[in-house]
Amino acid sequence: MNSFQEIFNKQKAYFDSDATKSYEWRIDQLTRLENLCNENSKGLEAAMSSDFKTASQEKVSRSWSRGTAAFAKAELKSG
Repeated sequence: MNSFQEIFNKQKAYFDSDATKSYEWRIDQLTRLENLCNENSKGLEAAMSSDFKTASQEKVSRSWSRGTAAFAKAELKSG
């Protein structure tokens, strides 16, 4: 057996074990992350500023988190 087949077999066995989560579960979790960021944006920004003493232009991480979650959801749909 070649090494790629062995890797594939291990990945398939892991997937078949139900250790991975469903598409619906993943979308729900990403939506919850987006909502969390939206609902707590001011508090998150204040905490980051306090913890990291960031400059105002570095406060994009809040929108980055939402954008990353939205991108991940789009990728799940197209995958």
